[in-house]
This record gives sequence, C-alpha cells and structure tokens, in this order.
Amino acid sequence: MDPMGHQSNEQERFNKLIKRLKLYYSYGEQKWFPKLKLITNNLHNVPLQKDSYNCGVYILYYAIMLMNGDCFDMLFEPMAYRQYLKTYLLENSDFMRDNCLYCGRIGYSHRVMCGKKVEWVECMNCNRWMVIDCIPDEDKLGTTANYEKSDFKCILCQEKH
Repeated sequence: MDPMGHQSNEQERFNKLIKRLKLYYSYGEQKWFPKLKLITNNLHNVPLQKDSYNCGVYILYYAIMLMNGDCFDMLFEPMAYRQYLKTYLLENSDFMRDNCLYCGRIGYSHRVMCGKKVEWVECMNCNRWMVIDCIPDEDKLGTTANYEKSDFKCILCQEKH
C-alpha cells in the first residue's frame, strides 16, 4: 500500500520490488526467497498521508492493522501514533545501558566467564556499559589503559565529535 494513495501499475511496481529484493537476499549458502504474490487493496476507508515525512508511521500503522485484522481509523493521527510506538518500544525493550555495546550480552549474564571475573567500563557520555575484553583495539584509542582514571568514550560517542 502506498501511503500517499498512488495505485498505478501495482503489478509492475511489485515485480520490480521482488526483483530488487532477490538481488540482495540470501539464506545460508543457497539463494532462497519466499513465494510472494501481490494482493491488491483498493484504498477506501484508509487514512492517507498528507505530508512528505510520515510515510514510515503510516506503513507501520497499515501493517499492524492488516496483521491484526483491525479496521483502519480514518481519524488516524501520525504524531499521536509516533508517541504510541515510542511508548510501546520503550516498555517492551531491554534496558540497553546494561547490554554490552559490542557483544550484546546482558550485564548480569556476563559478570563471570570461564571462571574469570569480567571487567566492564562505562562510557562517560552515554553511560552505556561495555565489557573491556569486547572492545576492539582500534576503538580503545589509548584512553582505556586505566579505565578508572580515564574518560572513556564508546564507539558511538567517539563518532559524535
């Protein structure tokens, strides 16, 4: 579904999309792609995008409504839906500060490995925690020799300056 309501050449657009997806999609060692078919849907009683910056919000809304089998709300407000999505994601996601930025393990499951205590360091900017041994040498930039006395910045904060 096009959030702006354009309905021309749907089959042609669909075939072009599938062709492009197949170029970059691989599964294991063998090329594999699921069988997909175009299901046309006349856009009636569907809220349409009226601007050039909310397409992602509309697409998410359409996808969720279609997957749940719900009816579209013609009074759909993209900014209110953004707030809903933000709240939903924050309430249903892990607290990222306690996940190692490099290996992704959660802090409490990564305190001891192979009988050895695991050392962590906190980024002075974003307060994310990283396992010292996970930090690639090129990201240490000489500031991590003495973590307790240095101002360590993670790879994300290093790139912000």
